[in-house]
Amino acid sequence: MVWAAVALLLVILAALTYAAYRRDDAAERARISSGSQLATTACGPVEYAEAGSGPPVLVIHGAGGGFDQGMELAQPLVERGFRVVAVSRFGYLRTPLPADASPEAQADAHNCLLEALGVKKAAVIGGSAGAPSGVNVAALMLVFGGALVAAIVAVIAAKRRRSTSSTRAASSAALWRCSGCSSAARSSR
Repeated sequence: MVWAAVALLLVILAALTYAAYRRDDAAERARISSGSQLATTACGPVEYAEAGSGPPVLVIHGAGGGFDQGMELAQPLVERGFRVVAVSRFGYLRTPLPADASPEAQADAHNCLLEALGVKKAAVIGGSAGAPSGVNVAALMLVFGGALVAAIVAVIAAKRRRSTSSTRAASSAALWRCSGCSSAARSSR
């Protein structure tokens, strides 16, 4: 009898856990299904989100996120007068995973997106796993005649959906290093 009661309790707990998981999963899917666009570029489809106006900053997320992670990281930049373009890397959210998903190919796709948006130069922030393609984007801007404002490779070990001192420090570093940005944008930090 005791075993039957324990088994029933475990089944009830499993059902409640599964229901909570499904509810949270649905909420997250709804959150990331809005607020972004899917651009058709010369390099294929790329999901991105934009916010703010002013000097452009390309934000490339790390593992475990997409454009939403980049937007969270860069929110302080938006508040300080920058135009943030946050991408979803290959295989994340609505950006498809091509046969060649190397950092170089991702950098090409990021540059294709910037070109499609009419952005000729931008600061670049690559967080964690986004850093390799971020470095390549910056290098391509230099090689193909664009002007590199700043290349900031930020390794952020912060929990999603939570502003931390690491996130604020990376955003402040981007403001400090953005030599091509207006003095008004830099002084507002």
